[in-house]
Amino acid sequence: MGRIVIAGGTGFLGRVLTRALELTGHEVVVFSRKTHTRIKTKVTVWNGLAVPDLANEIDGSDAVINLSGQSISVPWTEANKKLILDSRVNSTRAIGEAIAKCASPPKVWINASATGIYGDRENEPLDESKRIGVGFLPSVCSAWEEATKAINLPATRCVQLRTGVVLGRGGGAFESLLKVTRDYLGGPVGSGEQWMPWIHIFDWVCLVQWLLETDISGPVNAVAPQAIKNADLMKALRKATHRPWAPRVPKFALNLASKLGGPDPSLLLDSARVVPKVALDHGFKFQFSKIDEAVVDLLHPV
Repeated sequence: MGRIVIAGGTGFLGRVLTRALELTGHEVVVFSRKTHTRIKTKVTVWNGLAVPDLANEIDGSDAVINLSGQSISVPWTEANKKLILDSRVNSTRAIGEAIAKCASPPKVWINASATGIYGDRENEPLDESKRIGVGFLPSVCSAWEEATKAINLPATRCVQLRTGVVLGRGGGAFESLLKVTRDYLGGPVGSGEQWMPWIHIFDWVCLVQWLLETDISGPVNAVAPQAIKNADLMKALRKATHRPWAPRVPKFALNLASKLGGPDPSLLLDSARVVPKVALDHGFKFQFSKIDEAVVDLLHPV
């Protein structure tokens, strides 16, 4: 098995992906802005900009995966917006420049993106061919993806991985949602009718591994094939945790929480009915398509 470089590999997704790749025999090289005690793989501290170590490690590797980016679950002050954008675009540019310097460039570059690129679209089904939305997150994702195209890399296949909400234990949104549900506060957010793009952590990891070997380039939606509404997710969580009906979380409560340091309300209220057309058309098989089965598996893994 070959060597794979993961930038941003100490986050929730990076840790799980690193373990999976190592279990299948790959040598994994991790670059991150900080070390992490929960990852045993050697981590090279990286500021997200072009550095010689990055180019040296990428040269001769089989693949590079970039998951770098400041969390969007922070107040969207002007300073934080700049950090969210710059952390994604600058790290992506640095990787593109490093690949361009390689005598033996990687065969594939998987660069993170997000379903936030579609914006708030109500009930419109959104596959990879749909136009980019409007607003802060669509503009960030658009600039993020454009940075992968800024340098001509004829020997490297590039994938923009548009990830939705990844449900998994040990991090991400699932743990927060599970806690509020167990505290009898697991009601729908807002109307509950907004579509939420989601994927089980197992399927996300399998999709990344599949993309390393499958001749696909361009944007790929990393979401489960069966779209759900926010109310569906909260109902599945209540059922799995044996909690009764819970009241809705009103919009004004989200707005207040945001003013007190919470995430922007749009992260929970925007509607994006995203479908994984590219993955399905090329034969990828999802293990978890139904939210009820996914939640049960996460709470009671076999």
